[in-house]
Amino acid sequence: KLQQVADHSTKGILLHKAREFALLAVSVYNNPYTEFKSFGYIVNIVIAYTSLFHAIFEKRGEAYFYLNDDGTPQKVDGEEKAWELSKCAEVYWQGILSPEKANLEFLVGLRNKIEHDF
Repeated sequence: KLQQVADHSTKGILLHKAREFALLAVSVYNNPYTEFKSFGYIVNIVIAYTSLFHAIFEKRGEAYFYLNDDGTPQKVDGEEKAWELSKCAEVYWQGILSPEKANLEFLVGLRNKIEHDF
């Protein structure tokens, strides 16, 4: 099924990306021909959550990019370096211990093991 993006703002594109990666995560996990189901699910759901947080920050008008000491955005391959999921959760739940934040940190730890150890 083709899905069209009605909202072409940055927030709308980020929300669409979050939805697509969440669906991809579930699709990978449910695919009977996929051998590394958990790995695929975790990597894609981390991307989905990261994009969702970026959309939230975009809606609030909050910057979600790393800055150099002089206040200019850090660049990676010519693009501004956006926060990863851990940083998004840290800023979103500033000083608050929440189960959602703990779950996301756990997912990030699993994702890091997948990406760096396997």
